[in-house]
Amino acid sequence: SYSITAQGVELAFGVNVLGHFRLITHLMERRMLRRGARVVVLTGDIYTTIDHCSHDFVYEGARGCKDAYSRSKLGSCWLAQELTRRYPDLTVLTVPGVVATELQSGGAIVSWLKARLLIGADEGAQTTLFALTQPELRSGM
Repeated sequence: SYSITAQGVELAFGVNVLGHFRLITHLMERRMLRRGARVVVLTGDIYTTIDHCSHDFVYEGARGCKDAYSRSKLGSCWLAQELTRRYPDLTVLTVPGVVATELQSGGAIVSWLKARLLIGADEGAQTTLFALTQPELRSGM
């Protein structure tokens, strides 16, 4: 169901975009991320279903919830681009993908599709760990 943050922003956008942006800029302002530090932004292929993103998206129903999540993942891609522009000394990597978690619901059909089309949470974590530990990966890859 539709939810907003304490600041009045649609919840998925507030958490997946604004919250991450604020954390990273906070760490940069306090010089807690040093030159060459890696930031991995988790996106998802679902962002391709949306062509625009805003903080004030209001929705109803399951379709709207999916669209809100999709918008937040598009916003995450834009976040990675903006972090790369603002902080060229950081290595900013995006990790797209579709991971089967409890976030997706919808009954037997969705469960069947998840089992066949999505990777599991353990495999999903591997992509993030790979991005964090492989020194040859650079921003923009």
